[in-house]
Amino acid sequence: MDVNRSVATWLIPDFNTSNYINPPEGATHFKLVLATTVLSDYTYSTSIKKYEPANEAKNETNGIALSSEIPLGGMVGSDTTLVVDLGFGSALPATVGVVSAIGIIFYQEINTQFYELASDNALRISIVG
Repeated sequence: MDVNRSVATWLIPDFNTSNYINPPEGATHFKLVLATTVLSDYTYSTSIKKYEPANEAKNETNGIALSSEIPLGGMVGSDTTLVVDLGFGSALPATVGVVSAIGIIFYQEINTQFYELASDNALRISIVG
């Protein structure tokens, strides 16, 4: 995350997919995912009797970066860098938090078309700031 909490970067060094990925049956490829969102603190408004975001303009701003399809079996072949730029020109206020999650989506290639598999995909929160 940059100093403004506006740009999330995930650098994945080249690795051997055979050693680090346990794909579901039928998978031939995968994509890596970086998802980032801004969540505002909420305050109670007595006039309307409900909670409202303290920073409505920035609340729920989000972005997703996906790698290209990477074949399973052997080395990826290069480092992979995923970047989500939320587009804020200045530092985010303390009334919002930024959550980044990383994940993997498995695919099966059939006749040069990639079909997302319905199982064993995963996403986990990796940074809250």
